Amino acid sequence: IDEASGMVAGRVHPGVVWIVNDSKGGEKVYGVDDTGATVAVLTLKNIYNRDWEAMAPGVDDGGDPALWIADIGDNDAQWSSLRVYRISEPAELGDQDASWRRVELRYPDGAHNAETLLVDADGRLVVVTKEEEERAPHPAMGVSTGELVRRLRETLPPYQQKRLAHLVMPGPGRKAQ
Repeated sequence: IDEASGMVAGRVHPGVVWIVNDSKGGEKVYGVDDTGATVAVLTLKNIYNRDWEAMAPGVDDGGDPALWIADIGDNDAQWSSLRVYRISEPAELGDQDASWRRVELRYPDGAHNAETLLVDADGRLVVVTKEEEERAPHPAMGVSTGELVRRLRETLPPYQQKRLAHLVMPGPGRKAQ
């Protein structure tokens, strides 16, 4: 694992964390246990890791634990669409091919660079971009991510407010789309 870019705690295998590499890291998802040992490598065949930036937990069509892999990085804001892949969390550990489902997304206002993928309780995907200006929020959220972070920050003690500003919002306007 050269440049870990996304991580999800395993639900089928407690103590295993699933990790993806950033761009040029190949089309693999690594299962790493609590000792740091790689215990599984899942290969997604016939796709290209353009710029994998995030992962999120979810469920597959049968309601079983799944992993979402977000190909959403776009440093030059040039790609007309995003690709998000869903794979089922495997029942057994070890090296194996993973069947995948791709969801292609488009921003309503053109290309963006993003780093974060969220999946809500209803299974809706939310991509959080890195721009400093705020644009229209995702209809399901009603407000921008920046506004949600500001509201959360107000409920925290001062020492946590500072940490939240550095970890969650290094710029003044991440937004959901």
